[in-house]
Order: sequence, then structure tokens, then C-alpha cells
Amino acid sequence: MKRTTPKIELPPPNQLRKTVFGRTHLLTIVLGLGLLWTNAVFAATKTVVLSNSGFTPSVTTIGVGDSVFFTNIEGYHNVTGYNPASEPFCGTTVRGPGPMCTVTFTKAGVYRFRCVPHSSGSGTIFSGMVGSITVTSPPAPPMVVITNPVNNSLFASLAAVTVGGYATVTGATVTNIQFFANDALVSSSTSSPFFVNASNLAAGDYSLTARAMDSRGVNGTSAPVVIRLIDQPLLVTQPGTSGPIQFSFNTVTGLNYIVQGSTDQFTNWSGLVTNRATTTNHAYAETWDAGPIRFYRVIVQP
Repeated sequence: MKRTTPKIELPPPNQLRKTVFGRTHLLTIVLGLGLLWTNAVFAATKTVVLSNSGFTPSVTTIGVGDSVFFTNIEGYHNVTGYNPASEPFCGTTVRGPGPMCTVTFTKAGVYRFRCVPHSSGSGTIFSGMVGSITVTSPPAPPMVVITNPVNNSLFASLAAVTVGGYATVTGATVTNIQFFANDALVSSSTSSPFFVNASNLAAGDYSLTARAMDSRGVNGTSAPVVIRLIDQPLLVTQPGTSGPIQFSFNTVTGLNYIVQGSTDQFTNWSGLVTNRATTTNHAYAETWDAGPIRFYRVIVQP
């Protein structure tokens, strides 16, 4: 028997990638397994068998990125695309039993093929030994959004931060939302409204994301929301030599610190000074006449 070398064709411009096999079976199997092993990491491969009875199965449904392996077990056939006509599949060469080709589909659509010697018709209408492959797009993932907290929010370290979100999906239901802080899982919520409490977060910057899973097993991830946790300012009083009120407090560079005062015990606060911190400590002093007791507090803003 004449032995031929397997033919490897480059991907055609119409979005198909294929490997065409000849009759050198040992080498063909090695090449075929190598291709299937590569694709198996990312996609599935289905088999269509050629025989004198036709294609089995004659109708196949796969997803974008999946492959179809054509193999002949009986008679002499080929596998040629006819709608669209630009898809050659395994080509027009007639072969006996053995592997024909593997085709990978990277674009959604319906692809029709036939065995030229065993079909009849013209244009895009043929009968006899014909088949079709329907390539479906992957399902759209859930759309998920973090609704709380808002981006660039500021919190005291070790405080409990409530993280919430919502998700929508078409053709399925949202089963749970997982919430992450700097890619570490905080917790998950399985019912609406979806929220969790992130507690004991140390001072630092955190990127919050939410991952929604639907009833099909498809997941989608939100855009990140960045928050910052800082140590609370600790006011330390300092006695003045000539009677001023003096105190200092720890700061984080780049944040605004507003000193407020009140004379009626924690109500009717008024702003006294605002400073954008350039160091890790700030001092405040105020001289005033004897009179009512005054209270102070510090507000921190981004």
C-alpha cells in the first residue's frame, strides 16, 4: 500500500482551523492526539463518523472554540463545506477508512458539509450524504455591580464594612455572589439583597470585587471598588505656656483633616481649620478667653 505523509493545513481566513490526515496512521495518531491534548485544556472535541450510511451524527451542536473530529470507518468519502461554500472542512480529496481531519470553530454560525461523491444538488441545497454543525456563542455571564460602599470610601481600621451588590442575568437566575478584598474571599451571599460584612480589616487600601454565579454555572465579575481603612486620629492634648488650647493627632499623608469645635456638648459643630496632611502628625493650637467649655473633634476626608 502506498504510504503518504499527513497534510497539515494552515487556518483559513474564514475562522476555521483544521488538521487534515493522510494514511500514515502511526504519525497521524501522534499529530491528532497532540492537537486534541492542546484543545482539551480550553474546549471540547466531538466526533463525526463517516460510513456508507452517511455522517453519524449528521447534526452536531458545539460551542465557539470547540472542535469536530471527522473519521471514516467504511467506504471512500470526503468532507467538503457547501454552506458557506468558503469552508473547505477536510477538502475534496476522497479517502478510505481512517482519520479525515479535525476542525476548530472560532465563530458562531451554522456550517453545512457533504460528501461530494455521495450527495447531489447545487448552490446551497444538497441532499444525500450531508450534515451540519451549529456553533453557539457562550452564554452571557451575569452582570454584577458593587453598590456599597462607593468608590474611594474611607473607614476606620478594624471597623465592620458592609459590602453589597446586585446582579442580573438573562436566561438563568443568580444563585450567589462572592465578595473579595484584594482577591481574598471575604464571604458569600446566596439570597437577595446580596451583602456581607467585612470585619477586622487592618489599615490599608483594599480593592473590592464581587463575583456572581448563575444557575448555569456561569460567573461574572464586577468592576473593582477601592476603599481605604486608616487608624483613627488620636488626639493628644498639650498644655500651653500662655493658655492656648493645644493638641496633636496622627495623620495619613494625602488625606484632609478638618478640626471642628463645639461649645454645647457635641452638637452644632463648626469647622475651625482644614489641612491636607503632608506628614504623619499634625498639631493644632487656639488661644481664647476664659468662657464656656469647648469640645473638639477631627473629621477625616479623602
